[in-house]
Amino acid sequence: MVVIGVLNTAIGIGRATINLIYGPIAFFFLAISGLFVIEIVQTLEESSQNSSITVKPAKIFRGMFVFGVMYIIGSTIAVYNLVINDLDFFIIYFVAAVGILWLSLGLYAVQGRKNVLIENIVVSLAFTIGLLYGGVLNSPIIPIFIYFFFLTAFFLQLSRELVRGFNDGEGEEDESPSEITDDDQKILKFSLIFQLFAIIFFVLPIIYVNVSISFLFIYPMIIGLIFISIACYLTFKSVLEKKCFTKISSLLKIGVVIEIIAFILAIYN
Repeated sequence: MVVIGVLNTAIGIGRATINLIYGPIAFFFLAISGLFVIEIVQTLEESSQNSSITVKPAKIFRGMFVFGVMYIIGSTIAVYNLVINDLDFFIIYFVAAVGILWLSLGLYAVQGRKNVLIENIVVSLAFTIGLLYGGVLNSPIIPIFIYFFFLTAFFLQLSRELVRGFNDGEGEEDESPSEITDDDQKILKFSLIFQLFAIIFFVLPIIYVNVSISFLFIYPMIIGLIFISIACYLTFKSVLEKKCFTKISSLLKIGVVIEIIAFILAIYN
């Protein structure tokens, strides 16, 4: 994602080349730090749900320590890249915002407010927000279609993470009608909404950037829309108590791959 962000906003070959080296390395550690926050949240969640499980303070401290180390390493590499290559200082604000975002979402989840959704939001952001980071490395003012790319990837990945939660717990897929709880239906409805958002933001670059993103982007985009639309239909069926979780997860996975291919081909406009 960082590479896609850098190449789609490249101003000069020299700066883009440097950012292709330092950018992915720095954001790898920033993204990993967010996942350790979620690991701590899940540990506390298991303890609250099962009184027989005792959370050792040392385990929480170890998780926070690793989070801090990962974030500091990522931040240090980002600052080093900024200083030696005379990049815009805005990068510091972006890196700080990522750290605040991880801690804020983690704290919100620890308080027991929609844990599943928050955890999946962090995982999805860790995978997708690198696209914005890659764009910011070149310039603090990035093209609007980069935001559309990010939102497409984020909502599609978030929808997949929610559905995959069902798939992981299902084992063998059951295509027969079955009872789905109210909480399950809420999660499925969220997933459906996020899929629709992904479709909207996948199409918007063509409208707002005319067709300068090129046919190389449009062709895979159309194919990706077909897979995502089928996933939307099956998710709607699942809300109506028809299990299709494995198929939905697979379709969204294909959609993510095609979407990434489209973003890469958009470079050649």
